[in-house]
Amino acid sequence: MKQKISAFLALIFFSLMFASFASAHAFVVQSNPAQNQQVNGNLKQVTIQFNEEIQPAFLTLEVLDQKGSRVDTDHAQRNKKNRTVLENGVKKPLTSGYYRMNWKVVSADGHAVHGTIGFHVGQPTESAANGQASSDARSDLPGVDQVVIKWLIYLGLSFFFGILFFLKFFNPARNLPIYHQKALQRTLWSAAGILLLGVLLALPLQVTRNADVNWLHAFSGKAVGETLMATSFGTPWFLQISSLILCIALLFWLFRTRSERTVRGLLWVLIGLLFVFSLSKAFIGHAASTEDQELRLWAVAADFLHLSAAAIWIGSLLSLLLFLPRSVKNNDSPELQKKIYWQTLHRFSNVALLLVGVIFLTGLIGTLIHLTSFRAFYTSIYGWIIIIKAALLLIMLLFALYSNMRAQKQGDFLRKSVLGELLIGLTVLLAAAVLTNVSPPVPKAAVDEGTFEGFSAKFNNGKPTKTAHPPTVLEDPKKTIRAKEKSYVLTLRVEPLKLGPNTLYLDVLDHGRRARNLQQVVLKIRCIDMDMGETKVQVPLAKLGKGFVVNDAFDMKHRFLINVHVLDKDYQAVDKDFIVNIK
Repeated sequence: MKQKISAFLALIFFSLMFASFASAHAFVVQSNPAQNQQVNGNLKQVTIQFNEEIQPAFLTLEVLDQKGSRVDTDHAQRNKKNRTVLENGVKKPLTSGYYRMNWKVVSADGHAVHGTIGFHVGQPTESAANGQASSDARSDLPGVDQVVIKWLIYLGLSFFFGILFFLKFFNPARNLPIYHQKALQRTLWSAAGILLLGVLLALPLQVTRNADVNWLHAFSGKAVGETLMATSFGTPWFLQISSLILCIALLFWLFRTRSERTVRGLLWVLIGLLFVFSLSKAFIGHAASTEDQELRLWAVAADFLHLSAAAIWIGSLLSLLLFLPRSVKNNDSPELQKKIYWQTLHRFSNVALLLVGVIFLTGLIGTLIHLTSFRAFYTSIYGWIIIIKAALLLIMLLFALYSNMRAQKQGDFLRKSVLGELLIGLTVLLAAAVLTNVSPPVPKAAVDEGTFEGFSAKFNNGKPTKTAHPPTVLEDPKKTIRAKEKSYVLTLRVEPLKLGPNTLYLDVLDHGRRARNLQQVVLKIRCIDMDMGETKVQVPLAKLGKGFVVNDAFDMKHRFLINVHVLDKDYQAVDKDFIVNIK
């Protein structure tokens, strides 16, 4: 037993150490025009390319001028030859000034993402470069409605699946009367009702996310029709509803039949339908958005097995708590009751250990696919939720180990430990409900040994960025970072380190005092994680140490490289790189 537990702990350790592949919601790979690119007024079309195929419905690509008026042709569409490209026409001609592209797409996993890309026509003016950019990107944290509905689905599936599995494989009273007990029938009907309610509510919830509307407008016929017929959400949802309707019909039959052979057959069909339900869930989650097709098959299979194993484990715990004691009490002898009880519990413990192994192994696969690095565990919300979920599963495993030890002694019936394990399991389902609604971190750029995580060749004109001295990373808006270069010390603080306008407090010190012999200070700001173009800022020397606002550079939740170029009156050039993490 100890060896088995150690093996499962090792699986968790490896899942935390060797996460290297990546998958996330759709994100921008490149755009035309690029972020802050200067173009002429003869622009005929704007395009944005994403890392994965985008869905053909609920697309938005607006081009707005400085006054907020649309200058596009209002024909946003997915490119017919390249399904990763969003495009729209532009009205001609465009006058000089600052423009922005507001975009929104639905990822392969059904999550809507959106943002803003700004560009210039003609020579950018100071007024155009300040105060025009904005972003509509959503928070990393899911809404309460998203978490509650997903939790309802997980609860209903776990109770429904687990109780049926217990009746088929662990129930010691293999006779018809147990299926006519009111308590069992009420519990199964409640589980089916919770699951059906969650699936029904998932449709208007998906509409609110796709169409950017509130719940009052989520039942629009057109929006519901597009969600079901033109997005990847539709087919799995129809499959879930169909399997649930069949399950409900079979439950009526199960509770009314007098044939034991029919009961055995119905249980097999019900369990099979719930496996189909679990499989359909895997096609509208993070696994469905995995870019590599071969890897996607592994991701979907792992997601399916992970959900099925967890549902059977947690639902069976409810059966152990509610129905096992009642089943064994049909025997007159107290000694026989205890013997049957502990034999059943021992048999379940062996299967539970197998389920735990499946959960951790598939969790390992999912972690490898969805997390980009070990650092992502403590720098992303997605990573922290995985840590919390793994910790809760470890606590459940300790409860299971305690129950197994008690099973060997065969004392009184277990109640508190099974109840504790069940409550922790319900909390795990809540964590999973949050996790499935949080985007995995965007893949970082390529990393070379002995270098900092700079631009990949894809985003740096074909040349990987290398440096022997990694740039300082700024992640706290209250922190000022210092870096020495030649005879100067550069200090930088950025507030609030969020999407949109940010105030940069930059200073150049010479022997502890502000340098007075400077000709110019120029910043070049560029996204590390994707090709968003480059923002060039001429810093007024009078603003050093006092702060100045940069409006149109930080329009996405990514890492940005800030190159500070200083030229003094002796024509000595100083270049220093900083990395800021926009959240």
